[in-house]
Amino acid sequence: AKQIAQHMRGEIELPMKVVRVVPDVDVRAIREGQGLTREQFAERYGLQVRAIQEWEQGRRKPEPAVRAYMLVIKNQPAAVRRALTAA
Repeated sequence: AKQIAQHMRGEIELPMKVVRVVPDVDVRAIREGQGLTREQFAERYGLQVRAIQEWEQGRRKPEPAVRAYMLVIKNQPAAVRRALTAA
């Protein structure tokens, strides 16, 4: 009955599974592209200096959510700053 009601409203449930792997990011290149020190980058974007250092030196790999955040920082830095200051 649920599917019939949804169909009558023009809604269709399609079996969909999207698995997307967030690509690796070059944290150093993103940071240096903005002309920021590790300390400035950490302060501006709410990160820990130690984590940035470990990512840049290859001792740790950023988790997928952090990699996604880095891509947003790289592509839309002003939007990230606006979002963080509006919080």
